[in-house]
Amino acid sequence: MTAAEDWLSAADHLLRHAELPTDRRRLLEGRALGVQGICAGLHGDTAAARQAFETAERLLSLLGPSRDLALAQHNFGSFCNRSGDYATAQQALASAASHWRLMGDSIGRASSQTVLGDLHLRLGQMDAAGAELNDALAAARSVGAVRMEAHAMVSLGQWHRANGRIDAAIAAFDEGMRLAEEIVDRELLALALAHRAELALFQDDLEFARSFLARAQAEGQRAGSNDIQATVDRALGRMHLVDGAGARAVNHLDSALRRGGDGWGPDERAATLYWLGSAYLTLGRAQQASSYLEQAIAVAEGADLPALLAGPAAEDPSLLRHGREAALHPVFLDEVARLSATRRPWTGIRAPEPVSLAAQNELPRLEVQLFGSFVLHRDGHLVTKASRKVDRARELAALLILNPQGLPDVEIAELMFPEMAREAGLHNLQQAAYALRKDLGSKAAVRYGARTYQLSPQLVLVADVRDFDTSLARARGATGDALIQSLSKALDLYKGPLLADAAWRWLEATRLDYCTRYVSAALQLADVLAPLDAARSDGLAEAALAVAPETDMAYERLIYNARQRRDINAARRLVKRYISAAEQYGFPINPYLVDDQGGSSGRAAR
Repeated sequence: MTAAEDWLSAADHLLRHAELPTDRRRLLEGRALGVQGICAGLHGDTAAARQAFETAERLLSLLGPSRDLALAQHNFGSFCNRSGDYATAQQALASAASHWRLMGDSIGRASSQTVLGDLHLRLGQMDAAGAELNDALAAARSVGAVRMEAHAMVSLGQWHRANGRIDAAIAAFDEGMRLAEEIVDRELLALALAHRAELALFQDDLEFARSFLARAQAEGQRAGSNDIQATVDRALGRMHLVDGAGARAVNHLDSALRRGGDGWGPDERAATLYWLGSAYLTLGRAQQASSYLEQAIAVAEGADLPALLAGPAAEDPSLLRHGREAALHPVFLDEVARLSATRRPWTGIRAPEPVSLAAQNELPRLEVQLFGSFVLHRDGHLVTKASRKVDRARELAALLILNPQGLPDVEIAELMFPEMAREAGLHNLQQAAYALRKDLGSKAAVRYGARTYQLSPQLVLVADVRDFDTSLARARGATGDALIQSLSKALDLYKGPLLADAAWRWLEATRLDYCTRYVSAALQLADVLAPLDAARSDGLAEAALAVAPETDMAYERLIYNARQRRDINAARRLVKRYISAAEQYGFPINPYLVDDQGGSSGRAAR
């Protein structure tokens, strides 16, 4: 048992067996519940922690203002801050600061106001954050509380940075580092060094950034804190973004996400996902950049806080522009853009020198999404749909992507222009090829030889359908984890019917083929996972039914899973659903399956 749990046991024994005055009993119960809330929070029992803190606050409030009440409110606010209940956290921390003030405890007030100021900063409430952090700094200095002064100073540096005052932020971080060294707080020192390095990057001073991050790494490793090392990893990723090493940036940012884990709040996760998307964007991998931006948006939307992305978007708006061009969550990103604009212009930043383009690669890098809507990126930039009503260039692009070896011009003309005479169809095909080359920005991107059209084999092309085909090919003959990983990757790529927004005549058979292969892969993975993860197996069977509700094997898998976990009621419901689907879609019923082993269908059959 921990010391806190030992104390709780002793307090519980005293409360059960001792005759105590009412106020004394309330005080002891309040203290015990406050400690219980801390222990429950550390063990991840959020509901129990919240109940303990709320009860402690209510009991101690009956005794009037006190240090015990302020401490309980501070701990409750800090817990809510970590668990994402920001409204309750603000209320509890503000009450704690008020009670510390009444009790004349400047150290306690500085502590609560620093946490509250950080919270206001995270929520984008700049004026409130500045008021709390400056007040916290003054309170800490008034009593010579160097430790609290150091924490408040580093937070104040982040506030100056969020307001675009880079020179003031640098001064605050430098002072915070000096104080952290004085009190030998390695975690705070590593944090301040990482923030200071990011500002050096912002000033285009790579040498200073490297020196700060080398120290931050060393201090973070000595402190042994995953959260701090994750923050340093993120700063290292940003440094490699600046020095052009995109692949190394991705590695460090991935590492930051892994290290941060559950210990990171939504603000840290959202910012890191944004920078990871930015790294992929610099590598020209627009689809992966979009994916990470969508993840960052999901985290920020889950917290209902566009401000979580305003900071990184203000410091590097390239991914934000990319998302807005691709129409990803337009309303949300518009709000992020508005908030990020309030953090500029920057002071203390040298204007970058214009970059001249020395040479241009003739063949572009293409990323194409064919599952769901057609999305094409060329060298990381979204290629918008042509203004013409019938976009033959995209139709030709889809045909050539689906047929890597190319197709004869006669066959393509028959597919794309079945109602036309042969010569007219070939002429229109030539026009479509011209338009496609223009969209791709390269004549060499579309080859024509021996009366065959083909995308250039030298073209760097990332296409979801090709990755889907490759993953299913790897799954054939694979076993164990390799089979699960290959099938999972293929299923993740299938985001909807092939070219869902297109109505080309030749497309239906190909679309059906990919849908059938998706359903087969989902059911194969559902069978493999049934003894390992029944819930995921059920989800895969339901996903197959969502695409193809006539799939009898999916119903069978759901029934088998229900029986395996001995959920008789679920099995009976699934049998009825299976019979109803058989009647609707005309597939034969498995007589052994409708005998639900003790259920009503089985008794009726006997």
